[in-house]
This record gives sequence, structure tokens and C-alpha cells, in this order.
Amino acid sequence: MNIPLYSRNITEKGSIIKSLNQEICFEFIKLVSRNITEKGSIIKSLNNLIKKEENRRSKVKVIDIKEIYNKFKNPNQLTIKYLQDEFKFFLNELQVLKQNDISLEYKLLEL
Repeated sequence: MNIPLYSRNITEKGSIIKSLNQEICFEFIKLVSRNITEKGSIIKSLNNLIKKEENRRSKVKVIDIKEIYNKFKNPNQLTIKYLQDEFKFFLNELQVLKQNDISLEYKLLEL
């Protein structure tokens, strides 16, 4: 034979549980009866959180992988293209020096 340890009654007020010598009442909450200012403050705080999140997301910019690579790339790194350009530049300088009959040693001292 099953003897319940507690009895439960549901009324308009809520759910009432009687256990041994205690009575526990879980009241039903009517959303309409809640304080309007309380609802307003909750909505305002939610809107503030949404705005903060939108601001945070707008500050995060899309970063290109190439841009990240260039930031970590050694700035003093020599490339073949760079060396070729430098070589062409010095050849042109030599041509100019030959044309103007300026001493090569004098020009090197200026550099």
C-alpha cells in the first residue's frame, strides 16, 4: 500500500504542498500584475546591453591575412626584386657619372 509523503493541492493562489507539519506554497505570478516600472528598467538594461554589443562588434574590423603577414614580416628582409632594382639604380648612376666626367670616388664620398 502506497502512502504519499505529501499532499498537493492547486488553488487560484498557487500550488500548495503539505508535508508532515509544514505547508509550502508556490504562488502563480501574473505577468500583467507586475510593476510597469520594473518592466521598463529591464527593457532599458537589455537595450543598453544590445547597444554595447553592437558597439563592440563595430570596433572589430576585418583584417586581411596579408596585412597580418606583413606586420610580422621582417622589414629588413631583402628580396630578389629589391636587389635587381638597386642594381639598376647603381648602373644608371654609373652612366650618369661617366657622362658628366665626375670622379667616382668623389661621388662615393658624398653618399
